[in-house]
Amino acid sequence: MLWKFYFSSLRFYGGITVAAAFARAAGIDVVPVPYKGQPAAVVDLVGGRIDFVASDLGAVMPHIKAGKIRAIAVVADQRSPSLPDVPAVKEIGLEAVDVRTWIGIAGPAGLPQEVINWWEQQIKVSLANPDVQTKLRTAGMDSMPLVGAEFRKFVQAQYDAWGKQIKAAGITAE
Repeated sequence: MLWKFYFSSLRFYGGITVAAAFARAAGIDVVPVPYKGQPAAVVDLVGGRIDFVASDLGAVMPHIKAGKIRAIAVVADQRSPSLPDVPAVKEIGLEAVDVRTWIGIAGPAGLPQEVINWWEQQIKVSLANPDVQTKLRTAGMDSMPLVGAEFRKFVQAQYDAWGKQIKAAGITAE
C-alpha cells in the first residue's frame, strides 16, 4: 500500500525545501499543505491534521518534550544535544537532506580587521557562557561557532546545498 503524507509547506520559509528533500530521500509521496507560519502548522501537527513538519526545533520543542509529537530526525551531521535520542538524518540513511537553518553574523564588505576580531571574541565569549548555552538548548538551538574562512566555507556549502534542493523540488520565486 502506498501511503501519502501531508506536510506543512510554509511560505517564505526553508521548511518546504527541507520537507521536499526529506520526501525525495525517503522515497515517500507527499502533499504540501500551505501555511503562513510555523505556529499554525505545529497546531495542525499536534492535532493530527498533517503528518509531518520540517521546522526549527524551537517551534516544536515544547510539544516534543510534552510527548504531543515525536521527532523523527534532526537535519544535521550529528545528533542535537537538545534531542540526544533523536538521530541525525545521515544516521537513518538520508544523506541527501543536507540543508539546515542557521544564524550567522555578517558585516559590510571592507569591515576593519580589528572590528572583525572584536566581534569574533565577543561571540566566542558569549557562546562559552553556560547560561547562554542553556538558553540556546531550551530554544532548540545548538551553537556551532565558526569564524573567518571556516564560516565562509560553511555559508558557501549551505548556499550550494539549498540551491540544489530548491532546484530538485521545482520551487520557484513567486
